[in-house]
Amino acid sequence: MRPKLLLATTCRWFAAARLAMAFKQAGCAVDMVCPADHPFALTADHGRLYPYHSLAALRSFRNAMDDAQPEIVVPCDDLARAHLHEIYKQDYARQGSASALCILLERSLGDPLYYSLINARSLLITFAQELQIATPETAVIAAEVELKAWIARFGLPAVLKTDGTSGGVGVRIVESEREALRAFELLNAPPRMLRAAKRAVVDRDKTLLIPWFQRQRPVVNVQRFLPSRDATISVACWRGTVLASITAEVLRTWKPKGPSSVIRIIDNSDMLLAAQKLASRLKLSGLYGFDFVLENVTGKAYLIE
Repeated sequence: MRPKLLLATTCRWFAAARLAMAFKQAGCAVDMVCPADHPFALTADHGRLYPYHSLAALRSFRNAMDDAQPEIVVPCDDLARAHLHEIYKQDYARQGSASALCILLERSLGDPLYYSLINARSLLITFAQELQIATPETAVIAAEVELKAWIARFGLPAVLKTDGTSGGVGVRIVESEREALRAFELLNAPPRMLRAAKRAVVDRDKTLLIPWFQRQRPVVNVQRFLPSRDATISVACWRGTVLASITAEVLRTWKPKGPSSVIRIIDNSDMLLAAQKLASRLKLSGLYGFDFVLENVTGKAYLIE
């Protein structure tokens, strides 16, 4: 019998459809929980599609897992992974680690002890530093006075990022204190009504409606900017062991600090060693990506998220 996988995604990225096709070519049966009109629906002989509703995200994922009964769940974006972590937290509180969903998610994602750390950029960077992995200075900023103090210590330019975002969303490169304070004000604010409405109506993505209604403020991080070029490593892990990896330098992006559009496959032992250290200590299972920058002058790799 073919292994049964459930891919989980909250957006319509083509990468999830390509990943599903690759798993099918490897001999797996693949279903997907995804938004309506996902590109996976256009592929030949696709598996079952389960609807993802952003206003009932956890229920969408639960229903799909209950019905599909997969052996492994593969999140295809950061928000999907965060949803699965939250489902584990809820089921663990109600039934303990012996619940069927907890067993499935631990097998799919790795040790739940580290789920909260994986979702927080600054915590992961601190953890990496303890493993002797090179990283830029990074900190959580909760107020303007903290941002001013950080700039006074580490200087400019700097990069501001929000937790829970990907693909360049929620990232600002700032070159002056005034620009940094303005960027912090924008990133730290709850989603605006017009932005949430546009995302819901035009993009058919209601993800921002609940944060807008509840006036949720994102966690903002500041990170030292290094003159560098972007690079990334994707790894397949099983219980802390890296089974396979692909390392690439980013040549072009779709937009500044956005998703890569052109890459060059490279070998970089520092990036691979860093990924192996993190996978081992975090006891990861599944597919993970680590983003780096390669310093322009030295070529040294620094983990950024």
